Amino acid sequence: AINVLSQIADMTSWSLEDLKASLTSPYWSIQKIAIQLVMDRGSQEDKALSVAQIQKQIAQLTSPDENTRNTSSYIHLLELGADAIAPLRANVENTAADIVTRQWSLDLLTQLLSYQDVLPIFEGILKDSNQPFYSFASDRLTKLILAQTDPIALASELLNSQVTGVRIAAVNALGESRNQYAITPLGNARNVETNRAVIAAMDQAFEKLKA
Repeated sequence: AINVLSQIADMTSWSLEDLKASLTSPYWSIQKIAIQLVMDRGSQEDKALSVAQIQKQIAQLTSPDENTRNTSSYIHLLELGADAIAPLRANVENTAADIVTRQWSLDLLTQLLSYQDVLPIFEGILKDSNQPFYSFASDRLTKLILAQTDPIALASELLNSQVTGVRIAAVNALGESRNQYAITPLGNARNVETNRAVIAAMDQAFEKLKA
């Protein structure tokens, strides 16, 4: 353990070749720093080696169980921070990728990106109700809205979205808020909404708010 710690402390002075060799280290603490330093210093070809290691972590996220958030791969991706964002986003957008890994990739992005930065990703998914994880994305967006400082204002703003799925997620957030201040914006939107699925979601939201 002492030897590993001494290696970590000195890794910033390592050559690029040594860092690349450490991308496959059995010690995550070393591998993580190697990934980050190669991403920072390497050529596009070198960076691809780091991305490949990040992709291996993503590929491990195959269980739909909520305890996946406690697995080493999930935690490792969080620890990688900004370096994991592009590979995670690429996996979300890869229709050939395992559906569960795509779901967890989206989940991780909600933690690594700000609300404003992750919203366009949700909009892209929710444009197509035939997306295999459309329901998952809708549920995650609802939860993301509710986790913000002023969920009522955010949800009310999203009621004007051009994306039907985003409007449904916003409606669900208003209903789940159980906040009486949600009734007015929801009622105003209900008066002009024409999409049947959104109207149905609004009616369910009203029932929750009146309960």
